[in-house]
Amino acid sequence: MIRKLSGLLIVGFLLGCQNQVSGLEQNILDEQLLAAYSEFNESTQRSRSALLFDNDQQANTCESYWTLVKTHDLLETIENQLIKSEYLICDGLFILSEVELFPEVVDRTEIGAVLRSKLDLRSFPSSLKRLATEDSFTLASLFPEDTKFSGTNVVYDAEDWVYTLRVVAVLNINDNSDQDWLVQLSDEAKVGNYRSYSSFILYDVSSDTLTASSIY
Repeated sequence: MIRKLSGLLIVGFLLGCQNQVSGLEQNILDEQLLAAYSEFNESTQRSRSALLFDNDQQANTCESYWTLVKTHDLLETIENQLIKSEYLICDGLFILSEVELFPEVVDRTEIGAVLRSKLDLRSFPSSLKRLATEDSFTLASLFPEDTKFSGTNVVYDAEDWVYTLRVVAVLNINDNSDQDWLVQLSDEAKVGNYRSYSSFILYDVSSDTLTASSIY
């Protein structure tokens, strides 16, 4: 009887852990970010490639990156931009440590479509910003044939360029009933060496137009 009861308690404990993970999965949409968040302390202290800043200092962990990125700019080199892609996880961990996840079940199927049709490309630095105008400033209006969306992603895939936006977490930052999104950008030339990677926040995504805001 005692063995049977102990077995039931263990099963109950494991199911409880699985339910906690499932709760996170509905709001943290990227598997790598979810895995890093589940081991938060280890992830933030783990050694990474050295990322150089304009004050002659460098980050090699999420914690040192957070300190520097709030007050200094990255060195604009090709290698440094490639290394920056490793630190998108750190952006995600920072915002997840500061705000709450959105508490309701999220429909992932239309997220990419919303990014395509509503995100104002003038509101954040990227290779496409200079192409946007007052009348045409979304991926849908600028590149209706070359832009595809699926689930949480939207991709502009041209002959010489690939530009990807992904929503990696759904948040409740300003404490209302509307979702806020954490977005990662990958902006890469197929020919040449241009690379750029960044993260930003979109507040209240039911709005007609979405504009990017800084995480820090």
